[in-house]
Amino acid sequence: DCLVRWYRMQGFDVSWIPGTDHAGIGTQSVVERYLYNKKFLTRHDLGRENFTKKVWEWRELRLGASLDWDNLFFTMDPIRSKAVNNAFIRMFNDGMIYRDTRLVNWCCALGTVISDIESLHGKEVIHPLLNKKMPIICDAELVDMEFGTGVVK
Repeated sequence: DCLVRWYRMQGFDVSWIPGTDHAGIGTQSVVERYLYNKKFLTRHDLGRENFTKKVWEWRELRLGASLDWDNLFFTMDPIRSKAVNNAFIRMFNDGMIYRDTRLVNWCCALGTVISDIESLHGKEVIHPLLNKKMPIICDAELVDMEFGTGVVK
């Protein structure tokens, strides 16, 4: 959002077009936690339709980004899905990604598989351009671990 606003202020014609469904699980988790902390309600208390309304309300009030909502699209529509598949196939063929067998973590609260990036604390990554080992930075003092992992990507 900062880059979009900066370039607009410089006179450039910039449009940030949102795609829906990305980070849906994360949004659901944040809204559920908010509802429970403020009103002691769960998504089950509200029901699917009312909970969905609360998610949309949260998005409108909390997102605050200067997006072009008139051109919103669903990221899994046929056109974008084909583009994503092509990108992943190209990255696989170029050796940038690979398929492997991994253990997944099931979240009982959300009823789905979620990331376990905090199992990476104390590890290192290799910078793709410099081919140099870099530590994964964790900062428990500046990051609310109840809200996020505390890991810098």
